[in-house]
Amino acid sequence: MGTVLVACTALTGVGDLLVDPDAPDASEAAAPPPTTTGTGTSPPPPPPPEDGGLPLVDATVVDACSASGCEVLPDGFELVALGAPSSDADCPTGFAPLLDGVENPTLDPGACTCGCNLTQPPTCTVPAGGSITLLYGPVGSGSCTSTGQAVPTGCSTEGFHGPFIEYDRNYVAPTATRTGGNCTASASKDNSKLKTTSVRVCQATVIPQCDGKTCAPQVAPYETCVASQGARACPAEWPTRHRVGASASFTCGSGCTCSVEGQCSTSGTLRYFASTNCSGTAGLTYPVGGCNPTQAQATTYGSHRYDPNPPTNTSCKTGGTSAPGTPALAQELTVCCK
Repeated sequence: MGTVLVACTALTGVGDLLVDPDAPDASEAAAPPPTTTGTGTSPPPPPPPEDGGLPLVDATVVDACSASGCEVLPDGFELVALGAPSSDADCPTGFAPLLDGVENPTLDPGACTCGCNLTQPPTCTVPAGGSITLLYGPVGSGSCTSTGQAVPTGCSTEGFHGPFIEYDRNYVAPTATRTGGNCTASASKDNSKLKTTSVRVCQATVIPQCDGKTCAPQVAPYETCVASQGARACPAEWPTRHRVGASASFTCGSGCTCSVEGQCSTSGTLRYFASTNCSGTAGLTYPVGGCNPTQAQATTYGSHRYDPNPPTNTSCKTGGTSAPGTPALAQELTVCCK
C-alpha cells in the first residue's frame, strides 16, 4: 500500500503535515490513494532547524473504510494523541512520542520580589561656617562646664590652635547631615512559584483514511486531537484548546525602587595640622562628643578640621513592586481536541 511521509519541523512546534511527492499513485498501490490530512496545498518541507527541532515522523496512510467517524482534518493541523506522561502510558499504537511538555502555566503570589544592593555608602558632613562649642573643666574631674572658644567647622585657620593646656574637654558639634550613597534596585524571580501541568503529545505514524478523510482511532487513555505549531485558534470541529510547550518561563517587571538609609550624629574627630590647609598628617586629634581628659600640647598648629563620624545603620531600603509577566511557552503547540 502507498506510503506518505509527513514532516513536523519548527523552532516552536509541529509543522504542517506534507505529502511525499514521490509516493506511488493509486494505480501502484493496493489501498485507496493516500491524501493529505489538510484541505489546502502544503508548501515544500522546510530544512531542519539549525538549533534542533521536534523530531521528524513518517506517517503511513492505511485503508480505514470499515471505520466510522472519518472526517477531513483542518488545514494546517495533523493528527496527535494528548495525555499525561507516565511509565505505564506510552504512546498509543500507531503514534510516536513528539513532546513531553507542559500546559496551563500559572503563577502563585510572590513570584517576583524587589531587592536592593548598597553600592556606595553615604557619608556625614557638617557645612563650613558652623561652629563647635568647647566646654572644659579640670583634668580628671569628668566635668566640662566652663565655656571656651568656639571652633569653626570645616577646614579653618581661625580659632585657637595652641599651645594646649591639660584639661577635660568636651567638643560639642552640630548634628551632621547624611549625604551621597548609591544603591541599585533589582527584581528577583522565584521559579518555584511557576506551576504547570505535565502533558505528552504523540504524533501519528499511521493515519487511517477513507475516501480522503482521516478516521481518528481510539487511543484511550489518551485523547485524539489535532495540533499545529505556534499559538492559533482551534477549528470549530475541535473546540477544546490546549496550549502546550516544551517548558514555561516568566519575567519580572522593573517597578522596584530603593533609597539609601543611615544615621549621622554629633560625634567625630577634631584634627589639628601644621599646614594652613589641613593637608598632611594631623599632629593632634581630639574626640568630639563627651567630656574626655586631654594632655598638654606645646605645639601651635596652622589649621584644623572637624570630621564627623561615618553614618551608622547604613542600608538600602527597598520600595516599589515588580509585577510578573504572563508565563510563556517554549516550542509552543496548539493542540485541539473534541
